[in-house]
Amino acid sequence: MNPSERQWVITLVAYNSDPPIPGFGDLKPILLDEKGNELNGHGSLGGGGGDRSETRLMFHQGPGSGPPAKLVLRMPTMVRQLKIPFSFDRKKPGVAD
Repeated sequence: MNPSERQWVITLVAYNSDPPIPGFGDLKPILLDEKGNELNGHGSLGGGGGDRSETRLMFHQGPGSGPPAKLVLRMPTMVRQLKIPFSFDRKKPGVAD
């Protein structure tokens, strides 16, 4: 979501496996523009329990960075590459075309 110019909010919902993956709640999100420049993180809000976690990530497009193009989620306890399709939609929720 793009609530105002140069600000981005991403809602991430993740489900853990059974047996649980150690460090599941320790995801480190990084948002990159198309040239690989990092957008500034402004914190997160979230919670969950059991096998479900929901987090709202807030980013700001600082000087020298473009709009987001790639979200990288780092989990410090394991290494594995996954491709998770998503898009950056500039429409606000509930607003018709």
